[in-house]
Amino acid sequence: MKLTEAQRIAIEGITTASTASDIRTMFANARAEGSAQEITFTADCTIDPDAYEVVFFDTTLGAIAAGLAASTQPRHMIFIMSVDGGTDVTLTPAVLGDYSGGAVTDITFNDAGDTAQLYCDGTTWYVIGTATATVA
Repeated sequence: MKLTEAQRIAIEGITTASTASDIRTMFANARAEGSAQEITFTADCTIDPDAYEVVFFDTTLGAIAAGLAASTQPRHMIFIMSVDGGTDVTLTPAVLGDYSGGAVTDITFNDAGDTAQLYCDGTTWYVIGTATATVA
């Protein structure tokens, strides 16, 4: 999947100071131009990487265990804890690689505003950026 210019700019514009609202606005602009799709999960889930590009988590109803299915093609996704209900989100990709060669399996979101950007090469997910989400 090739990113549109608006999507590329939206991704490059995300910083640790970006709020969920900022990111929604960035991707609303990208979606208007092309294909950025978003969803908010409030309970345990398995995420289809072919259906969404931006995933928000709301833990108002409790902790969330989110699985990320394998992708069959190169894909970039952004995950954001938009509402912190006092519990965590644990994101577990089907295959999570580490460019440094270490073993990683999960990404944990503790607070509202925690984000992670992942890239899949068609088989393995890689964390390419986080804003306070914990990769372990």
